[in-house]
Amino acid sequence: MTMPEKVMCEGRKEDHGSPRKPSALPSPIVVGPWGALGEAETRRGSNRMKSFWTQPLARQAGITALAAALVNGSIILIEWYAVSPVGFEGRSLLHLLMFLIPPFCGSVLAVPVSLFLLVFRKSRQYGITILTCALVYFLIGHASLRFSSSIRMNGFQQIAVRSEPLVNAIFSFAKKEGRPPASLGELAPKYMAKIPQTGMPAYPTYQYQSSTDTNRWHGNPWVLYVNCSSGGINFDMFIYYPLQNYPERGHGGWLERIGKWAYVHE
Repeated sequence: MTMPEKVMCEGRKEDHGSPRKPSALPSPIVVGPWGALGEAETRRGSNRMKSFWTQPLARQAGITALAAALVNGSIILIEWYAVSPVGFEGRSLLHLLMFLIPPFCGSVLAVPVSLFLLVFRKSRQYGITILTCALVYFLIGHASLRFSSSIRMNGFQQIAVRSEPLVNAIFSFAKKEGRPPASLGELAPKYMAKIPQTGMPAYPTYQYQSSTDTNRWHGNPWVLYVNCSSGGINFDMFIYYPLQNYPERGHGGWLERIGKWAYVHE
């Protein structure tokens, strides 16, 4: 064997005997709330959070105000949809309002946390940011709740007006028959062509009860009412007393007069 061939054979033996270097490991995978995120995606999310804290205070407040307007604006839309006569069932949407409570409560709880952070110099800037954003969210949320409540009460004012023919028919029946009707069905067709609906998509039907028990409805021989849950486990009621003797509290809540009717806040 010639010298070059011997060198080549020894080189091949050394190549076969030497251990191989391990291949580069893949980038770590981090499991996030929407699935697996690569290292780059996780870094970008972290940078976005850091960029919010490094923004000027006015911009941080503006971002919070925009988020609060988008979230709490849905309250106004849902309440309007529920009480407006658009002709569709809207009560199921009211249950979505429960998911808007945690952010609002969080803004309230963030205030004492921010005040605690203001005590220490290193965390003071974070405290100022949290306090400002919490107050912005709370004020917008509170204004949205007040406005949506006024929309809701205006809808029930319209029900009170639309219900006058039905109430008058019940009074006419009681006067001529000497007793209140046992059910609304007795009014048709002599006193009304047909029993109307409320005109509200979320609460379309009237409920009616008559009783000789004077203690049941504060002495009223009959009552007309609409069950109007405002979302979640709630038993609000819109009620009419013919004697107009509404108590301040009753039916599991407090009563708010709306025309000749009363809204029971359960």
